This record gives sequence, structure tokens and C-alpha cells, in this order.
Amino acid sequence: MSVRVKPIKGHIDRAGGIAFGIQNSSNYYVIRINALEDNVILFEYVNGKRYQRVAVNEKIHSNTWYDLSVEIIGDSIRGFLDGIPVIEYTADNQVQGFIGLWTKADSVTYFDELIIETKGNKKVIKF
Repeated sequence: MSVRVKPIKGHIDRAGGIAFGIQNSSNYYVIRINALEDNVILFEYVNGKRYQRVAVNEKIHSNTWYDLSVEIIGDSIRGFLDGIPVIEYTADNQVQGFIGLWTKADSVTYFDELIIETKGNKKVIKF
């Protein structure tokens, strides 16, 4: 899945990303960018507690569009920023569940062109 993300403003956070493998409101993954921290991070939420799985320093500018995508095959998670692989992680179990868009705190973030592709089936959602 992929989405275009544009962090606009926020004093606490300036972040946005993709939530995936959503089992419920307390158990899921997030790959996100943050323009205040200049990074891409993969988080896993387990029973409501957040665990940072992988973090990569990347210059993220406010008011700039980024293509953020994640590829999931079984327990393998690969994250891409503008088509370049930046994160690789192997989960404890096969990743499956719902997906969504994610932001936090006082972030003002724009999203566009959510693309979901499963086994050759592609769906594009434009906002």
C-alpha cells in the first residue's frame, strides 16, 4: 500500500503515515514520517503500548509531498520513501488486518492517492 503524505504544521508533532495490520485499536503497525524529527519510523502497538521497531534518519521537509509505501509479504515488512527502501523488519507473526491513515498529536497532515494492492488487485483512492 502507498499514500502521498504532506506534513504541514504542528508544534508537538508534524507526522503522518500508514497504519496496517490493524487487529483493533490497541494492536497494529505504523510506518510514518515526521518533519520535526527528520525521520521515518516503524512502530508496533501491542496491547496499546508503542514499540519502535526501526528508525531511519531522513530529511523530511514541511509543505512537501512524499510517497510513503509499505510492502508486506507474510512476516516481512519493507518501507519505502519516494520509492527508495528505507526500512526492513521481520515481525514475530504474519502481518494481516485492516489498514488506515495515521497522524498524531497536533499534526496537520495532508494525504492523497491511497493505493492498495493485494495479489495483483489494485485499488486507487484519491482524496
